[in-house]
This record gives sequence, C-alpha cells and structure tokens, in this order.
Amino acid sequence: MEKQKKAEEEFHLKIFQQCYPEFPTGKINLSETPDFLVKTSQHIIGIENTMLFKQEVEKEFSLQSIESTHRKILKHACEIYKESGLPAVKVQILFSNFRETCKSGVGKTGFTREEVKQISQKLSQCVIEYSRLHQKTHFSKSTRLYSDRSPIEGITSIFINLSINKGIHTLRDHIWLPIQSESVKTDCINEIQNSINKKNKKYQNYLKKSDECWLLLVANRNNPSQSFRIGKKAKQHTYDSLFERTFFLEIEHQDLVQLKCKKLAN
Repeated sequence: MEKQKKAEEEFHLKIFQQCYPEFPTGKINLSETPDFLVKTSQHIIGIENTMLFKQEVEKEFSLQSIESTHRKILKHACEIYKESGLPAVKVQILFSNFRETCKSGVGKTGFTREEVKQISQKLSQCVIEYSRLHQKTHFSKSTRLYSDRSPIEGITSIFINLSINKGIHTLRDHIWLPIQSESVKTDCINEIQNSINKKNKKYQNYLKKSDECWLLLVANRNNPSQSFRIGKKAKQHTYDSLFERTFFLEIEHQDLVQLKCKKLAN
C-alpha cells in the first residue's frame, strides 16, 4: 500500500512539473516529511503532497470507504479473470446507489469482507463467460450486461469491450474500472483551508530537511470524493498558509492553480 501511495505521489509530481513553468531545476529525491526534496544549486525545496477530499456530511456514507470497496471488488475480480488465461479485456462497472444497497449494521461500505469476495467472484464469472462466448468474434464493441435488474448485488451494469479487430485481440493490459457519477464541486474553499491547516501543523518538521517548503493539494475528478473544479471564488480567496507556495492540482484535466495565501508567522 505504501509503495502504491509513493507511485501516485511521483505521478502527481510529474504532472506538477509539466504544468508549472517555474518548477525548480535540480535533483529530486524521494523523502518522508516532506514527500520530495528538490536540491537546486542554491538551496533545498521541500514539496509536500496531499490529497483533497470532500467534507463528509454523513460520515457513515464515506465516499472514500465506498471507493475503496469498489477498488477491492474490481482488483479481486480482475485477478480471477486473469487466472482463466483469456485475452485482456476492458471492463467498466456501474455500481448501484450505495444508499439502496447498504445494510444496517454492516459498516461504512455496506458490504462485509465475505460479500466483497462473493461479488468479485460473480463479476469475474460473468466476464469470463462473455469472453469465452465472443472471443472468436471478428469485430467487437462495448456491450452492456444488465440494465435495472442485475443478479449481482451492488452492481447495476457491466460494460465489456474485448477490443477485437479483424479477429485479433488488440488490448494488451487488463482494464477494470468503476463508472463514477458525482457532482463536481467548485466551491471548495473550506476543503482547501482545512487541508492547509492540517499541514500547517507539520510545517516545522518539513523545514528540518528543507530551506523552504511548498504544499501541493491534489484532486482527481474521476473519484466522487475528490470531484473538484476550483471555481472563481476559490481561486480569488486568500488562504492562511505557512508554506512558501501553495498549489491546487486537478489531475484528470491537469488544472494547476497557485493559490493566493497570507503567509502566517512561524
């Protein structure tokens, strides 16, 4: 999990470099507290990366918990499918409305560990059966299994694309993704300031390794819990920050904004 987290942070930094023309020239080292150290000819700049999430109104329906469960289901289902030896396939899943499928007393995600395993097995079996039936097709296009009445609890539809062209499977990697649907939030002043506040508390620790430190707040519009597009008010707002520079980065659209901040006294 830590390895995956670091890989994501490195990806965020790469996008940040591409979007920010004033990114310092120097050797970049992976670190902890802060996440990266950029050694220039003059000094060391720390860069702390943190994910920006929507504030939860109903904590029992945490979007982060739901997304985590969806990823576990798809990862396990994909692993089972790979064991079948069938060609790579692109699968997109439309999960049911969480409030409809949630059971009382089960927990934040609405599914127990055993239920997650069962859903994964049923899902993989559906895709395996479809792939075996259509793998000799001359051409393929995206096919939707189920509409309103799915035999798999928690799943409304399965979209499958075998990527066959003239009888040849063209897809090299297995792609299993959730179809996300959530309103994009533009008024994210509170979320931004709250995230800055949390990192302000650690600012002095960051300076133990760097001469100055920047804060990079990252959102991903593909995830409902991070579905942000920074609006005019949020761009014009002045935030309280201890960091020398503070940024908002939406990964999917590579939207980078250097936030206006009032530099707090250390």
